[in-house]
Amino acid sequence: MVNIIKITLCSACAALTAVSAQIRIKVAIIPYTMQNFAVILSGFLLGSKFGCISQILYLTLITFGLPFASGLKGGVGVLLGPTGGYLISFPIAAALAGYLRKIVENITNLTKTKKNGLKKFVLMWMSANLSAIPIYVLGSAYLLLYGAKFDLLLFAVLLFVPQDFFMDHVLAVLSYEYIKDFLNKKGIIID
Repeated sequence: MVNIIKITLCSACAALTAVSAQIRIKVAIIPYTMQNFAVILSGFLLGSKFGCISQILYLTLITFGLPFASGLKGGVGVLLGPTGGYLISFPIAAALAGYLRKIVENITNLTKTKKNGLKKFVLMWMSANLSAIPIYVLGSAYLLLYGAKFDLLLFAVLLFVPQDFFMDHVLAVLSYEYIKDFLNKKGIIID
C-alpha cells in the first residue's frame, strides 16, 4: 500500500513547483524561475520514485490547463512550446536528485566525524548540480528545435547556471535538511 504521507508530500512538492514557477525574472528569451529549487527538493525529500511522481503530477496539472507554469500559463501548448523542454525534464531531474541523495547519505553515514556535516552539504550540493543537467540539456534542445541561435542559447544557459548553482541548489540542500529534521521529530522518516 502506498504511504499516505508520501502522497501528501508529492502533492505538496507539485504545489511548491507551481508556486516557484511564478517567482520569475525575464532574461533574454527564457524566464528565470525558482523551479529548480522545487524540483531538486522534491527528489531529495521524496526519493527517486516519488520525486519523479511529484513532477509528473505537476506536469499533468499543467496539461489539464491549470495555470501552474511560469507566467500563470497552462495547457498542452506550454509543454509543446519553446520552453517545454525545461518542464518535461523535471521528473528526470527529481528522480536523479533522489537517487544521488541516497548515495550521498550512504557515503556520509559510513563515517561519523565533525567534518561530516560540511562533507554532506558539499556532496548534496554537487548532487543538486548534477541533477539539473537534464534540465539544461532538454531545455536547450527544445529551444534549438524552435530556432534559437546557438550563441544566444549558450548565453542563456550560462546566465542561469550561477543562479541555479548558488541559490536554487543551496536553498534546496538547506531546505531538505531542515524539512527532514522537522519530519523526523514528528516521527516521519525520510528514506
